[in-house]
Amino acid sequence: MLDRVCIICGERHSIYLLTYEGASLHQCLDCELIFRHPPQLSEQLGANSQSVIAIEMAHGEKEVTARHKKMLVNAEVFKGKAAVLGLSDQHPLIENLSQSGLEIEIVTEDANSWLEKSNTASYDSIVLLNIIEKCAEPQRFLERVRSVLKENGKLAVVFHSLESKQRFSTFETFWSLGNLYYFSHTTMQLLLEKSGFEKIWNATNELFVAHKNRVSTEQILSVIMPVYNEKDTFEMALNAVLQKKIKGIGSTEVIAVDNRSTDGTRELVKNYINSPNVKILFADEKQGKGYAVREGLKQVTGDIVMIQDADLEYDIDDLDALLEPLVRYKKAFVLGSRHKGKWKMRSFINDSFSASFLNAGQVFFTTLLNILYNQQMTDPLTMYKVFRKECLYGLKFECDGFDFDQELVAKFIRKGYTPHEIRVNYRSRSFSEGKKISMLKDPFICLINDLKYRFVSPFETDWKDSPPK
Repeated sequence: MLDRVCIICGERHSIYLLTYEGASLHQCLDCELIFRHPPQLSEQLGANSQSVIAIEMAHGEKEVTARHKKMLVNAEVFKGKAAVLGLSDQHPLIENLSQSGLEIEIVTEDANSWLEKSNTASYDSIVLLNIIEKCAEPQRFLERVRSVLKENGKLAVVFHSLESKQRFSTFETFWSLGNLYYFSHTTMQLLLEKSGFEKIWNATNELFVAHKNRVSTEQILSVIMPVYNEKDTFEMALNAVLQKKIKGIGSTEVIAVDNRSTDGTRELVKNYINSPNVKILFADEKQGKGYAVREGLKQVTGDIVMIQDADLEYDIDDLDALLEPLVRYKKAFVLGSRHKGKWKMRSFINDSFSASFLNAGQVFFTTLLNILYNQQMTDPLTMYKVFRKECLYGLKFECDGFDFDQELVAKFIRKGYTPHEIRVNYRSRSFSEGKKISMLKDPFICLINDLKYRFVSPFETDWKDSPPK
């Protein structure tokens, strides 16, 4: 195993993938970033683009330059004072942009030298064209780029991602680009977040757009707690979450959403209206768990978001393991899997039929989702869904009931995230103890929506034609 620190997650766990042109490619076992070893450092950034031009010209000069220009214009990058970095003197995109009539500063010199001269926050947008993959220290480079952007300035990163068509259509050329790093959608998002950017929009397989964000020394956890008739467990659950100390989390906010409780829970929730680190929302009428979670999502301010029911079916001590990959920028989306190798996940005293029915439903929907979305999940229906807030950007959610659990998983996968599962402890309540799912209505709603979200766009706008608002 190669003893080299990953630039994203900071771990030293990697595996060898292949050797190409005298250098070996390795992959981090934690965040899955692919990197070249030993690194072949370029003397300049932006002046050595011949290999990039080669792969693009294989697809036609006019086609490639037109595609790049269209992507950037659609992303509304060229507004105000803009600069494009990473172009060599011979790059065909220079002439295309020069004739566009847009006010663009085209930088053909070494990017590091240009950044040293541009030491004030004076740019509205900056485009990095096939350059971030060649940086020895990508995070440090992005932080320097961030420093010359105005507040809320926009960054566009054009790169050949691991999901791009070029990886498969021009295999040999793709790996001979001279890159030090090869990013996937997830690793690029994690790098941008870590470098101080937000509202990260993967416009295409080749283009990410992000906005300059605040710089924070600590990460905040936002916990959404839907509540309905949980008077015996609500306060214990809330206090347990607030008192939980998690390494890497500076503070925790809980957003409790009461869904028109009728057993006295609503009165208990009101006691926390002015409590520190607690936000209280009340539904005007009973809407369902999905509605409560969606309302809570509108209020989150943290870097990491998790859903926590108030019924204490799950062990709050499992939060350490669930949050660690997110805090360390190893993963963007984590599921707490209740699966322990047996299909009988639930066992109810004096109600074996209901337990068997729910267990069979769990197997059915897990299999269905895995087939529809080409995954290998063991428990997509789990309550414990933990993710970086940036995963939400641009998505729209609409489910009001328990089907929201599957809607969120489906739309995250459609956006490009692969869920990372971690084993958690679980003790299911029976219907006599307060379980609320309907065995007649909810399965049919979930089935319809699982099929629907496989084909209907998950985004709030036309993702490829305009950025999310």
